[in-house]
Amino acid sequence: MTNKASIHLYRSILRAHKSLPDEMRALGDTYAKSEFKLHKTAKDQQLQQFTSEWQAYLSHLRETKRAQTLTQSGITGERGKDMVSPPLNKFGVDMEANVQMNEEQKAQLMKLREETLKALK
Repeated sequence: MTNKASIHLYRSILRAHKSLPDEMRALGDTYAKSEFKLHKTAKDQQLQQFTSEWQAYLSHLRETKRAQTLTQSGITGERGKDMVSPPLNKFGVDMEANVQMNEEQKAQLMKLREETLKALK
């Protein structure tokens, strides 16, 4: 992934975060900034996986926002059923089964979970 493509993905994520509640947006923005900064010098294979996961996250944010918009505008039930995609993952529930992580990544995920729970209180 080129530097230009990375910047475009990063900015797209930040734009998508605008639909989140303030606390979640701040947490998401900080986390994305940290991760993109850490992966500036990643090797091709790791960078490809990194990019793929962030693109899936961005798609999930967009689909969630789209579903909310359709629900708010009254398009629900059978009429809107085909317009709303099912969620990609139950975030934090079945991720462990789908993604292989090393110990450092698991620790970082747990730290993110704890910070998210703190922000929600």
